[in-house]
Amino acid sequence: MKTEIDIPYSYTIENIGTAKDPAYKAYIPAINGVVYDDTPDAVNEGVAEVIKDYIRDCKKSGRSIPPPERTMGRSGRLALRIDPVIHARLVGKASRCGKSLNRYIADTLAASL
Repeated sequence: MKTEIDIPYSYTIENIGTAKDPAYKAYIPAINGVVYDDTPDAVNEGVAEVIKDYIRDCKKSGRSIPPPERTMGRSGRLALRIDPVIHARLVGKASRCGKSLNRYIADTLAASL
């Protein structure tokens, strides 16, 4: 089950294990943090804890806290060039779902995170 956690900083998760020995690594660039665990959900939860602890420690020591990335001037716009055949197929799928192409792609991408 995927855990939804609101984290103001982006991070990447990398599979560093094997089928017999699963392991994942997350890197949080804004705080130069790294989290290791054996499932993606556990890594997500670990990231949330590391960020929470980092912010708490910054407050205690008087260090500045990096601003949340959502406020760093990103517009949310994305220009994407794709094959016209793929575009037509996506329009069809979006229409069948009762969504605009933009909403369909945004929802599909969000669900994959």
